[in-house]
Amino acid sequence: MFDTTLGVFISIGFLLLLDKLFDTCGFHSLKSGNYFKVVEKDPLSSVSQTKDVSINYFAWFLQLFFWILIVVVTKVILGFIQQYFASALIFVMNIVFSAINLFPTLKLLIVLVIAPTLGNAFQFWMSDNFLKKRDFTKDDSAMLEGAFFDNQGGDLDHKNSTSNQSTRKGSVELGKISKPSVDN
Repeated sequence: MFDTTLGVFISIGFLLLLDKLFDTCGFHSLKSGNYFKVVEKDPLSSVSQTKDVSINYFAWFLQLFFWILIVVVTKVILGFIQQYFASALIFVMNIVFSAINLFPTLKLLIVLVIAPTLGNAFQFWMSDNFLKKRDFTKDDSAMLEGAFFDNQGGDLDHKNSTSNQSTRKGSVELGKISKPSVDN
């Protein structure tokens, strides 16, 4: 339970420091979640776009390596903390579980099922939120939007073009925002 609470915050702290270091040094492809690259398409292709977005597996692998390194360092730090504060942690846990000492089955259920489930869910949720890319430039957003939405084809492409062009005709005039109107 210790690594799914305090360990999450230590890992995120290391991740943010590493992202700041990579940003300062100009290694933007090593920042967490930034593992896509622009690939030139075949100029003879009938598709109007000449660029495509793909995964940069080398950047992804390096980011994975640094994340595993962060997790290992965090586990070592937590091991030292648990070793150093063992008597205090045991004292606190005895106080916390003193109310349910008469119910050993409930204690086992809490310790073996409920606490790990909630702790791991919290850890996965927090880690996912910090590992994914958070800072998109306008070029990144346009490139990814074009690669993942315009190239879908079929109903999605038709639905997006229809809803963006004909059904929503909101406009901004002289600082006033008009409400979108829906054409039937």
